[in-house]
Amino acid sequence: MSQEKVNRYKEQKSNREQLEKKGKRKKLYERFITGAIVLAVAAWLGYSAYLEIAKPPIPVTKINANAITDFASALDQTEAEVDDKTEALTEEQEVSEEETKVQ
Repeated sequence: MSQEKVNRYKEQKSNREQLEKKGKRKKLYERFITGAIVLAVAAWLGYSAYLEIAKPPIPVTKINANAITDFASALDQTEAEVDDKTEALTEEQEVSEEETKVQ
């Protein structure tokens, strides 16, 4: 049993350098990939911030709506006058119908 342990230890010792190199390579790849991801996220955040800051100001347009207001008021007045005339004509028609019925 102890000879098996000695043989296993010698085998592990002979592969130790390869395993260490493999582990170092794996750590290097992990660091590289992590760095690339962090760099990509930082670039994306920077670009997004730049787009927000560099937006051109939106021009403000002022509209003078006096003409529209005056027109609407004139329509209301005209409508009121038409309603008054319609009521007067309706009353005249009713009176004339009553006179016709009486005769």
